[in-house]
Amino acid sequence: MIKFGRAFAPNGSSAREVPVPPASLAANAFAVTHYADAFRVRLDDRETTDVDALVSRLATSTPAWVDVLMAIRNAIVSTIGLRTPRPDRVPGKRPTLRRYEPGDLAGMFRVYARTDDEILM
Repeated sequence: MIKFGRAFAPNGSSAREVPVPPASLAANAFAVTHYADAFRVRLDDRETTDVDALVSRLATSTPAWVDVLMAIRNAIVSTIGLRTPRPDRVPGKRPTLRRYEPGDLAGMFRVYARTDDEILM
């Protein structure tokens, strides 16, 4: 679950674990939940609070060395018939969506539900 407002964001600083908000999409997504977590990070005033922009940033912000290793992995496993990402899902070719809707991919994550300030992936 990703829920953003002025106090929620993936900016890499001082993340604090919090209870899953009871009214969130994630709290009621499954009949039984074996594990759930939520984190809170304060945004500074220069950060965007647009949930789609933040999800896009989160889903496409892998370190360059991870992208290189994944490209090597994909080249190797494709020779033995294992499935690899579609060409439009590889680093440098990631699609930019204005608004993520259920069924869309945000990087490698499928969007299952959304509200104006929350996206369940």
